[in-house]
Amino acid sequence: MIAVSKQRVWLIFFTATYALLLYFQLGVIIAPEVGEAYPAYTIKDNSWINVLSFVTVIGSTFLVRLQERIDNIIVNILYTIVFIPSLVYIPLVTSLPLTEKIFALLVLILSMIILMYGIRLKSTPVNLKLIQLRFPKLFIALLFFFFIAYLIIRLGPPTQLVNPFDVYGKRAEFKESLKEVNDLIVSYSFTWISYALAPILITIGLNKEKQLAKVLFISSGFIGLLIVYLYSGLKSSLFSTFFILAIYYLTKRKLNFTLAWLQFVVIFFSAANILYFVGAKYIALHVVRRFFVIPGMNFSFFYEYFSQSPKVKLSHSIFSSFVDYPYHADPPHLIGEKYYGSIETSANANYLADAFSNFGIIGCVLYSFLLVIVIKVLQSSTNNLSHSLVLPSIFIIIYSLANSGLLTALLTYGLILYILIVRQLNKTSI
Repeated sequence: MIAVSKQRVWLIFFTATYALLLYFQLGVIIAPEVGEAYPAYTIKDNSWINVLSFVTVIGSTFLVRLQERIDNIIVNILYTIVFIPSLVYIPLVTSLPLTEKIFALLVLILSMIILMYGIRLKSTPVNLKLIQLRFPKLFIALLFFFFIAYLIIRLGPPTQLVNPFDVYGKRAEFKESLKEVNDLIVSYSFTWISYALAPILITIGLNKEKQLAKVLFISSGFIGLLIVYLYSGLKSSLFSTFFILAIYYLTKRKLNFTLAWLQFVVIFFSAANILYFVGAKYIALHVVRRFFVIPGMNFSFFYEYFSQSPKVKLSHSIFSSFVDYPYHADPPHLIGEKYYGSIETSANANYLADAFSNFGIIGCVLYSFLLVIVIKVLQSSTNNLSHSLVLPSIFIIIYSLANSGLLTALLTYGLILYILIVRQLNKTSI
């Protein structure tokens, strides 16, 4: 008889509850609210395949390790925000044949196995030869304020408040302003501030003992996120502060981090749903939908679309010079046009969706191996840093893998920049 530890039982319980909440969220809350206007948010298959999907989610918990290493925790976070929603939704929201749905579940499990077992392989620590800065925290602050100043110089100061309940006009205006300035530094400044630099500053502040330093670092990071929001209308730049604080709190608990994280997700979902039924619908319909539901749904749409259409083979990206692009729009806008009814909608999806749209199943395997390498580099870059510094500061970038491709996360969202920064912090005290 196989012995199951108490921690494993809790893992299965939280995972099963989370999966059921994902079903509930789409079927009971989101579909009735917006399904008529956006048919993408409708359930297309109520057959027994969803039972198989749920059983697959439960079975996948036995692949999860509950070790407290940074690399292991990062993979477990990806398991929560990338794999579980994708496993739940691909049978539910697509019209693929039954055999294709089962095959899609197997592709997801294979990609999980590569990640979860790949990080267990022993490897030589990556030793990047970098100049060791004497005052790395000062350098981070200067880099942060440089990008803030550059945005203000190029775009002018943000002078208008943005209503968080109506941001789409501001986002359209923001896209036009980026086209007008046509400045790569401006484009990268927004994502590097909100995904890398501001979270690092906030997290350094949270770990400071001196109150003045704590206030300066935290307030600087939050102001940076606020400036990004005022320019762009991207609500994620505001929501990210909540998740940074939540992850920091979880690192201070004595409970295993993966279990604490899953517990937090379940409580957050449940609280959002309770608020929904008493009339406060915003968190359930916007925050939960955006952070947890849409990434899994969009992976499903990507998989369905590109399993029946030509793969793009990075012809819209780094291979554009020698591979002809077969479509009239990039993949996220193709999915927006097909499933959400508007080519203006950018249906961003997780790194596996991007991998599949480029190279199919081979892409999912290849990108998962590449991600293992990235996580290994990240582990070796943070091995002297505390969980309370690394996990809150990197969570937003890791979350970007639920909404973008691996190459996009590395460059546009600043994962490479983050690794270079934490390698500097790795040899200094916070």
